Amino acid sequence: MSRPGPARLERIGQLALLGLLAWLFAPSLAWLVRTWQAHPYYSHGPLLPLLAGLLVWRRREALRAGSPSDLGLPLVAAGLLLHLAALRWEAHPVSALALLLLLAGLALLVGGRPALRAAAFPILIAALAIPLPWVERLAPPLAAGAARATASAALLLGIPVVRMGAQLGVADGAFVVGAPCSGLNSLVALLSLAVIVAGLSPIAWSRRLSLVLLAAPLALAANGARLLGLLWAAEAFGAERGLALFHGPASPAAFALATLGLLGLASVLGRVDVRV
Repeated sequence: MSRPGPARLERIGQLALLGLLAWLFAPSLAWLVRTWQAHPYYSHGPLLPLLAGLLVWRRREALRAGSPSDLGLPLVAAGLLLHLAALRWEAHPVSALALLLLLAGLALLVGGRPALRAAAFPILIAALAIPLPWVERLAPPLAAGAARATASAALLLGIPVVRMGAQLGVADGAFVVGAPCSGLNSLVALLSLAVIVAGLSPIAWSRRLSLVLLAAPLALAANGARLLGLLWAAEAFGAERGLALFHGPASPAAFALATLGLLGLASVLGRVDVRV
């Protein structure tokens, strides 16, 4: 029986390492999946690790181009210690971040600084998929702000609306601007998309930062346009029909509008040429 070649042994070692990491971080990975399924603000979460994995695969030669560096050992050790501490307190977001720290250390161990540079952006994309516990707290103030801004815009356009806190009264009904209408879903998703587009486009770092910063007002403006359209439809067709026509289908339409706006801003800031 012939012995396995070096390439095959390397693949076996890589699979064994992936299996070990999956076993060590199984509780946090399971929490990630559950949160993606239950948390509307991170429903796009599963797509981000897939994109990060694709980028790593496309950059696999760069990961091997450099020389191994022992500087990765402290990062690996820090990632493991942070993970064990997070497990003790069931701090799953911290554990997920510890996994990314460990992966950065492994990149250094395998290919030194060139490998770390090649892995840095995929690791950043994977970090965007980790649900942060404080994000949900942004929904109430965002909803209140959306209600105020939408009511003001509606009155300027001649739509008679009465606002009582987060409730908007128009025609024969009233609508409460709650968490689902706060714009937070679009805000989180569009910020992630902006980071991806900025990171993959060959434009200056200052313009990349500008694109990411402009994603937030763009997402909130698109959500405001959706709410304004809902008020117009309610005034024109009645509250019940307006809600049926505009409330559900308008959500993906608003995000599509914000996405087009983001790509338009990217083209204004520089040549859009997304490179994986």
